[in-house]
Amino acid sequence: MKKIITTSFFLLVGLFLFSQNEVDVEREFIYRGKHYIPHSPYWTVGTGYGYNFDEAVVEPNLFVDLHYRLFKEHYFGTGFLLSRNQILAKGYDNIFLTHDYLKHSVINAHVTYGWRGVGLKYNWGVFVGPSLNWGFDYAYTDTAGNYFVNPFLEPGLFVSGEITYKYFFDMGIGLTAWASVNKSYQAAGISLHLYFSAALKRTLAGY
Repeated sequence: MKKIITTSFFLLVGLFLFSQNEVDVEREFIYRGKHYIPHSPYWTVGTGYGYNFDEAVVEPNLFVDLHYRLFKEHYFGTGFLLSRNQILAKGYDNIFLTHDYLKHSVINAHVTYGWRGVGLKYNWGVFVGPSLNWGFDYAYTDTAGNYFVNPFLEPGLFVSGEITYKYFFDMGIGLTAWASVNKSYQAAGISLHLYFSAALKRTLAGY
């Protein structure tokens, strides 16, 4: 996964720099037989790795974010981030619930405000906002080898930046860099994401 993310970063930067708009994407347009509505809501779903500064370890993460246009390039966002020492605990298949056998885990629910840039083949955004964080923070390990954790529920701050290459105007692949800050759990990471937009209005007959 780490090699995939690194390769994707350089590939996306190249595609982003050399992509050009063939049509005006600031108003409704038709491109290759499809009718699109620009500035429609979009969401990103991704997975990757982050660094837990409190435990000094690298850990996997999952996230989903949804963004709505407020006005011009200004957008409102909301989403969830899950970061912990393992994603699927043995014997469990529910990734959105923390369990007391995990050494360190956080679920971050956030709302954000930010700026978005969009073209025919690219999308970028920068967002920041408050978050609510709950999970477990490693406390200590006893002489028998059993470890103990402290549960927490705390407010915090969430920041993210994203770039996307769009193979269709409403679908693409990209990278999201993020940071989650609160009293008990400091983490930052980068994730490979899929991009989906509600921009497609209709497909014209014959395509």
